[in-house]
Amino acid sequence: MALLGVCLSACVGAGFGTSVQPPIYDVREVAVIGQDTMPGALLAGTDRRVRASIESTRRLTPMERVVLTVKYQRYRAGGKTPGDPRAMAEFIVTAADIESGLPVAAGTFVVHARTGHPAWAAESLAEEAASRIRFAFSLRPPDIGEIARTEPSPMETRTVQTAYAPVGSGMPDETVFEVNPVTGQRRPLAASR
Repeated sequence: MALLGVCLSACVGAGFGTSVQPPIYDVREVAVIGQDTMPGALLAGTDRRVRASIESTRRLTPMERVVLTVKYQRYRAGGKTPGDPRAMAEFIVTAADIESGLPVAAGTFVVHARTGHPAWAAESLAEEAASRIRFAFSLRPPDIGEIARTEPSPMETRTVQTAYAPVGSGMPDETVFEVNPVTGQRRPLAASR
């Protein structure tokens, strides 16, 4: 009986009886920045994923409202040497109060991604970084469709493709064709003279 009392008192003294939860913030917005050497896919991918998590997270009780700034410091693409297929990125996340603009929380993170092809390293790192940010700020992981529907930030651009595009050099001796990009069929626009 005395041995049981000693074991229980050791557990309470070791901190098993109490736990301190870190503060939870009501995240309202995110800004992802980095030097011009950072891949655009890394910055845009992190922005898109964290923004989707913010939109899908609902707070039931009032909390301190903050905006996040994610600043990428270092980036190394994987696959440059045969023995090192891991890509790496280091970033700082700062949470600033909406009312005062003063930082209330900050942290430095390093993420690694193992990819089979270096072209996928930036997207893999963006997912790893977004996952770390979601965990640190208690954000809900979005559904896959929510990431695709998230409104693009100003750094992203989109191109619009038409159904038919003219092909040919436009020289007078040449017939110019319209090519359907879906079927690949060619249709002459004008006959040569």
